[in-house]
Amino acid sequence: MAIPGLENPWRNLPEHPPFVLEIDRPAVHRFNAKVGDALKIHGELLPEPYVGDPAAPVILLNLNPGFSEADNDFYRDHRLLEAHRKNLLHEPTEYPFYFLNPGFDRTSGCLWWDNRLKQLIATAGRVNVAENVCCVEYFPYHSMHFRGGVQVPSQEYSFHLVRRAMERGALVVIMRGKRFWLDRVQQLSAYQHCHVLKNPQRVTISEGNCPDGYPRVLERVMRGETG
Repeated sequence: MAIPGLENPWRNLPEHPPFVLEIDRPAVHRFNAKVGDALKIHGELLPEPYVGDPAAPVILLNLNPGFSEADNDFYRDHRLLEAHRKNLLHEPTEYPFYFLNPGFDRTSGCLWWDNRLKQLIATAGRVNVAENVCCVEYFPYHSMHFRGGVQVPSQEYSFHLVRRAMERGALVVIMRGKRFWLDRVQQLSAYQHCHVLKNPQRVTISEGNCPDGYPRVLERVMRGETG
């Protein structure tokens, strides 16, 4: 699927590590040269600027993909790698939110998302959630912790996806990084379809953690419609 208005930079992602876009390399190298391991950007892992169909009726805003040694399991499954590449290019897959594909259920990313979307999956069904939820990360590259202090050109494409979603009336839930998101996508502060988790440390899309927004999330997922 083509996204009008801005070229997708992830078409230029290298085939081999480090998996860092050429336009992002100077900023990533400068940042890594001055921080310790806890904040280091890991280019040996494939970036995850977004997961799912950007035309989905529910858009989750997260901070950045984390890092652990278990993430290397990702690279042992060629089907998962193929789904990841297709996701970056907005190409169709059986499960657009590919981390919810039950065939990939043993990887760290799949386990993480299953826990975060557990209540929604139990109520709406795995396929409905995979087709109607998209997550956009504020920063696309992996790190153990993220506190800001670095920006890369490719982020503009992610912000563009969020603005396009708002133009069509998508429901937005800020999971983590509220101050970062409001700084870079300032329209969010006045957007009527935006919700924020009560406890961003828990990062679960649930009735308890998003009491005002969860019923609307569930409705959008079940209907499969934006407005």
